[in-house]
This record gives sequence, structure tokens and C-alpha cells, in this order.
Amino acid sequence: MADDHPYLDLPIPKYAPIELRPTPGKGWGVFATRDIKRGSLIMKERAMFIIQKQSGNITEQDVYEAVERLSDSQMHIIACLSDNRPRELSNGMMDSGPLALAQIWGKNCFSLESGVEGRPFGDYVEQKRWGLFPCHSRFNHSCQPNAGVPESPESPSESQVGRNSTSSYAERDIAAGEEITISYKNGFRSRTLDERHRLLEFECSCTVCDRASKDPTFRQVSDLRRRLIRGLIYLLDGIDENSEYDDDDSHSRPVICDPIMRKAADNCDFPLSARLIYDLLLAVLTEAEGLLDIETAANTWTHVWRRACSFGTEENRKIAKLAVQQKTWIERLGMAFQLDGRADAADYWHTLAYRQVKGIKI
Repeated sequence: MADDHPYLDLPIPKYAPIELRPTPGKGWGVFATRDIKRGSLIMKERAMFIIQKQSGNITEQDVYEAVERLSDSQMHIIACLSDNRPRELSNGMMDSGPLALAQIWGKNCFSLESGVEGRPFGDYVEQKRWGLFPCHSRFNHSCQPNAGVPESPESPSESQVGRNSTSSYAERDIAAGEEITISYKNGFRSRTLDERHRLLEFECSCTVCDRASKDPTFRQVSDLRRRLIRGLIYLLDGIDENSEYDDDDSHSRPVICDPIMRKAADNCDFPLSARLIYDLLLAVLTEAEGLLDIETAANTWTHVWRRACSFGTEENRKIAKLAVQQKTWIERLGMAFQLDGRADAADYWHTLAYRQVKGIKI
């Protein structure tokens, strides 16, 4: 039956080192047909159609009208997405009503503003441009994915095809025959196992979740790291990226319980030395969870280097630069601890700048 499945009609690019095939417990998945090096392009795909609205404002009628403008060949692809049964079990017909099409859209669309981490029906990220991507939608979810979609797929120099497309890249070396996975949700690096499963609305069986379900010690350590990540994000940005989406009382308490630290975070009142240490500790924890992908690592290094260069006290600046130039994140963090508790000549001005960005009265 796998040889006669509608998914096999999907237009996978010939250059893409992937194939679609059944995978136990997940239906179908995307698998590497050869070894893929970290950072390599997996696939670039143009959106079948785009809806330019914030996710919460997209209606069933919007999707219906967009689908009505498609060609016959494109409608065939939509039909493939609407029925994932083998052809001998399918009647070859597609329910083309607004509700059915909206359900297809909700399972096969991605944001063109910030990559894969948002899905209009049931997610929280408000983007303005969404596209239907039949091939990229075949990737299964993992809480520790080996592939991802860059957050900024567009650039002024790209062609119209580029502006209407999304690309996936290997976040680590992927072996031939290995399943390629992505993350479906925003903010998962700071979510515990139970929180992730609640948001996914299914029990994820990826490598990290499977191990956590079988090894209580591993789960405890993983959940602790992710809770620390959530706390560090709050200390750095003054925002709990997850709490506003929690819908039960057990998750409504603040991630930072110490009132002094919470007030300092809310008022952007941490010195540069603390911010650099928090940045590096965040990278160490993210790496330990297997989530420090290429884009995040590059952006983090650029960010901490700029942070190091912004110290106003010369001795502090020398230590900060030397710390960032170390080979590993744990080595960078270890050296940065020499700055712990040190005031800096630039602290006051940086605090003012952060407060202005957040709209805090000075």
C-alpha cells in the first residue's frame, strides 16, 4: 500500500535528498536518502498560495477563496493532502467545503515571517503572511529536531520566488535513512515535557520525549534545564514567553519568584556583567538540551560579542571579549563568571536604552 499512496504524488524537488515513507506511530515521515551535512539545504519550496493576514484573522472563507484560484494540478496536490489513505481505500474525491479546506490549511501552512514555528489554527504567533507548503508539511515534529527553517527566509535581494518560499536546513549531521524532523511550536526550548504535550495536543514520541518517559532522572534534569531557560529569558527580556499561554492554575505562578530579581527584570535593571553571564548560561543550557541549532548559535555568538564590546570599563571589556573568544559555550561561561558582581561604566546608559525599547518610564 505504501507504493500506492497519495503522498507519493507530492512534488518533492529532484535535488532534495529526501523521500517520503511510512514511519511507525507517526503515519508518514520524511527520511534522508543520503548523508546530509550540518548546515546543508534540505529543500526550498514555494508556497502554493499565500494569505496575508494575521493568523487569528484567517477565516475558512479566506482559505476557500484562495484554493478556488488554484490550477487543476495544484488542486490534485490539495486532494493528496486531504486524504492520506492508500488509493485503493480512497474514493478519489476531495471534500472541498470551507471547513475541510480550512483543516487542510491548518495542518500544512507555515509563516513566511518567522519560519515554521507557528500554525494559524491553535497557535499564538501573530504573523502577517502565511503560505501553504505541501512538502515541508510532511516533516514530523520533534522536541529535539535535526532540521529547521530559518526565522527570516526573505531578503530584499531575493527574487519573487524567494520571497514566497521557505527553506529547511540540517541543524546537525543527518545520516542516510534517518528521519528528518522539525519543531512545530514556538517557545518549546523553555517548556517541560508535560507542557509540550499539552500544547501539541498529542503525546510526542520523539527521541527526547521517549527517553524522558522511560527515565525519570533524565526527565527531571531535562525539565529543570528547560525551566531554567524560561527563567533566564525572563531575566534578560522581562517577559515570560510561556505564561500568557498557560490555561491552568498550576502554571500561572511566575517563573521568577524572588521579588527583587523579578522587579529588576521588569525594570531592565541588570548590569552588563549579569546580562553577559545570563546570555552564556542560556546558550549552555540550550546546547545541553540539543537545541542550539546553527542559526541560534550564530545569532547568540554575534549577540554576546556585541555585548562584550559594549562594556565601558576597559578591564571588564577585556575579560568579556576574552570570554566570548573561548572555543566552547561552557568555557565562555566559565571565564565570564570573572565579571560576576562587577559594575561597569556603561551600565546606566544600557539600562536607559533597554527601558526606552520596552516603553518603561525613565
